[in-house]
Amino acid sequence: MIRYYVLTSRNLKCLKRQFASLPRTETTVVINTTLDWYRDDAMEWCKKNKIDYVVTESNGYPGRGKNSVLDHFLRSKYDYMVQIDGDDFMQPHGVNLYRAISASAQPPVLRLFRTESL
Repeated sequence: MIRYYVLTSRNLKCLKRQFASLPRTETTVVINTTLDWYRDDAMEWCKKNKIDYVVTESNGYPGRGKNSVLDHFLRSKYDYMVQIDGDDFMQPHGVNLYRAISASAQPPVLRLFRTESL
């Protein structure tokens, strides 16, 4: 199974744009920001649109957010993930391509690592 993760820290317009192509039921938004007002706005928007989200602690550097996404994925039941930065955008063809690849492939070595480490 595949999960799309959107990492967002400060731009609600860019977050909303993600869902022109990403399937809401297959996506988790990771809100990693030092801005209280943005965290609240992003959480409210996700709730209103029934999109799964998590809030993670930010230190203001991008590495912490990317690690938060990976940590969340490793605790999940999913075999594959696609991480999308909040200011980037996945085209609909990209969504279909990742679905097709994950449906026809064997889980990677990371899957074995996850199972042994849990």
